[in-house]
Amino acid sequence: MKLSNARYESIKKDVVKVLSKYNINTIPIDPFQLAKRMGISLIKYSEMDDCDTLVSNQLQKDGFISVVYKKIFYNDKCLPNKIRFTIFHEIGHLVRNHHQFSDLSEAEANWFAAYIMAPPPLVDLFDIDEYTDIVDIFHTTLECATYSMNRYVSWKSQSRKLKDYEIELINLFKKYKNKKH
Repeated sequence: MKLSNARYESIKKDVVKVLSKYNINTIPIDPFQLAKRMGISLIKYSEMDDCDTLVSNQLQKDGFISVVYKKIFYNDKCLPNKIRFTIFHEIGHLVRNHHQFSDLSEAEANWFAAYIMAPPPLVDLFDIDEYTDIVDIFHTTLECATYSMNRYVSWKSQSRKLKDYEIELINLFKKYKNKKH
């Protein structure tokens, strides 16, 4: 599902607000650290108890969130980069204030996850020009890296002034980049 430009912009701003608020400024962005700082419990499917199973109503393939209890449940049998995406996706539901399943909420959460993992301003900051580098540096899935590179190329081709949230994002991670190089 394609979102409106206004929704994309709102999600981008939400990502930067979350990263800034919880002082997340290292690459790859760590969903476990972010969840902890947000007060969200992370529970592996393999560690669910009967009470957790009752909360879930129906087990989702990769993961799900209990907004009321601020718990994210995830399938720990998935590959690590898929788990990262899933946790960011569920955090996206919480940040975007989704309370029920819909195509729109799923599209927003997917886009939130993809953007927080490899936002174009950070792809640019780290001088990345291959989607495989996005996988290696940002620890995304191959599918996410492909979308991220396409988003970056489109973003880079626009000759425009950086938006305030993009500048804030770059400044948040610039110190980390300087320490690494």
